[in-house]
Amino acid sequence: MAIKIINRSLNIPVQDRNIGFTGDNLVETRSFELTRIYAGVDLSEFDFKLDTEINGTKNIIDLDKSVTEDKITLTWTVRESHILHPGRMSIQIRAFSQGEEKWHSAQDYVLVQPSINALEVQPDPLPSEFEQMELRVTTMKEQAEASAQTATEQANRAQGIADEFENETLPAAIAAVEAAVDEQVDIAASHADRAQGIADTFSNATLPAAISAVEAAGQAKVDLAEQQAVIATEKAREASDSAAAALASEQAAKASEDMAKAHAEDAEEQAQIAANNILNGVDTHNQSEAAHTDIREDIRAVEALARGAMNSYVFDTYEDMMDWLQDPENVAKLKIGDNLYIRDVNVKDYWWDGEKPCELEAEAPDLTDYYTKQQVDGMMPITITREDYEDLLANGQVEAGRIYFIIEGDEE
Repeated sequence: MAIKIINRSLNIPVQDRNIGFTGDNLVETRSFELTRIYAGVDLSEFDFKLDTEINGTKNIIDLDKSVTEDKITLTWTVRESHILHPGRMSIQIRAFSQGEEKWHSAQDYVLVQPSINALEVQPDPLPSEFEQMELRVTTMKEQAEASAQTATEQANRAQGIADEFENETLPAAIAAVEAAVDEQVDIAASHADRAQGIADTFSNATLPAAISAVEAAGQAKVDLAEQQAVIATEKAREASDSAAAALASEQAAKASEDMAKAHAEDAEEQAQIAANNILNGVDTHNQSEAAHTDIREDIRAVEALARGAMNSYVFDTYEDMMDWLQDPENVAKLKIGDNLYIRDVNVKDYWWDGEKPCELEAEAPDLTDYYTKQQVDGMMPITITREDYEDLLANGQVEAGRIYFIIEGDEE
């Protein structure tokens, strides 16, 4: 049973006052329990000691601490050095933080019973608290040695992986890239032809249908399209990062660069025509040139990222960006035209002119009034079986305003 500490007083049950006989060692334990918050102060960050005095002899005992959400439990494991003398032992719990005493319990007492051979017991050469400290130092030393051994083994394993990569994986990858170059050129030409067909279909059929759909769907669909544009920007950035990794095989693919570039320029021209058609179609929906500037900025960002013309770096604040630019290694990574984005919508974004960051003329898009993906998902219709719908209805879980498409069991 734990000894409760209430308003600093120790509520010691009668059966717990006798803590053992002189000469006992690591047999008896006593637990003290107190609330975690006292007078608005969280005591869980404090260290706790047990001060004892018997027949004029004082001692300091370290207490093991465990913390839960609302209480602190202190455990006293009674050692031989704690009960060298029989009699009435005064005890008091002391708590302190950063070397300064902060809190004391009220004093109380426990009893140490005499043993026949008590006079033969010699005191420990070190006070009990120093003995425990020495044990902890020894334990930490053993843990440090074990950690050092583990680190050595991991370093050896990492070196083995690096050697395997350099001697086997990398040569095999280079050979695979070289073997695939010709095939990729043919595929690029095929994709360019397919892109031309898609662009023609888009101009003649898809774009008129999309314009009609946008006009019929209303502003909610426009908001959803804006969110999808943001997602497309992120995906394009991911594609840009992947493209940067592929530059490692540039030397192997150099022989086929001109042919691939010609097909890529043709595909880019068709993509530009399609992009212009998209902008013209949106203009039919909204005649204002100032409308949806954030979408146009996202489209320009997608085009720039797709061409691999720049890299982008994102910072939480302007100060974070300037701190990052103080490192010469970071500056060495930058190319003219690279973008430096600040997440705060109230702060300008920047681009690198080769010597310093310059403000981008376009304003950063403010997405405050746009729907989030979670909100859009919450408005989308749900396809559900009649049995599941009736269960929702019975449990009062049908969402007001939500559209449910009910299908019969044999339609699944």
